[in-house]
Amino acid sequence: MTMNFKRQLRSAFGALILHVIFNCCVTSEEQAVAVKITIKGSLRSNSKVTLTVHRNLENIKLAEADIQAGDSLVLSFPISTPSIAYIQVDRKYGELYLAPGYDLIVSPEVGSAKPISYQGKGAEVNNYLTNFNLLKEKIKWANGKYVDELEMSEFSKRYDSAETAFNNFERNYFDSVSLSVQVVQILKANSEIELSLMRQEFANSLLRKDRAKKRTALAQGAESIPFEYPVEFAKGSNEVKLDTTYLNLGLSNYAYLL
Repeated sequence: MTMNFKRQLRSAFGALILHVIFNCCVTSEEQAVAVKITIKGSLRSNSKVTLTVHRNLENIKLAEADIQAGDSLVLSFPISTPSIAYIQVDRKYGELYLAPGYDLIVSPEVGSAKPISYQGKGAEVNNYLTNFNLLKEKIKWANGKYVDELEMSEFSKRYDSAETAFNNFERNYFDSVSLSVQVVQILKANSEIELSLMRQEFANSLLRKDRAKKRTALAQGAESIPFEYPVEFAKGSNEVKLDTTYLNLGLSNYAYLL
């Protein structure tokens, strides 16, 4: 078993301008700096745009608007600290890292298989998130089998593959762009959180399978046997610590671990 389970740790024509008061991220107007998000590209008629953040274990809607095909939408709001947000354009969904002064052009390419892409100030970190999430889902669904469908030996290999792929992706991407130390630390923590989530999903599947076996055994008159985690999970399964940094940032995947 090689898994490192001790590592525990998301066109300008007819432009519609929508100003949003980003209260959850603003401590004072003097400290806040505007963020601008321009959404344009291939859009269907009556496409809906929704922007949300995850705060205190709740999803908070920041903005919602309809735009016509050919139009663009500009969201402008002040923030004082970095935050993770989630954007949905029609049926396209993406994770955003926002920081004061960002000026992003979002291209959702609605109706195509292409992922959401970004240009402008803040594009590097957000294109990272897009491609990282694509990689994560590819690994979790490898060979048409989701992680919670695997046996222990299969999960061990899948986890190792994910850890290696995440590390290689991070190293190659960070070598190709210029990101602040703070952003790099957040992205690395995010990949660790995703590995922990993968562990948690698999552990939950073990519990579900065990309950199903117990129900069958009890129905047949057998005595119930206490569930025991496999040795790989018995130690360190509850080591996720509360860190308000990630909660304040709005990392929903971290909140799910708590």
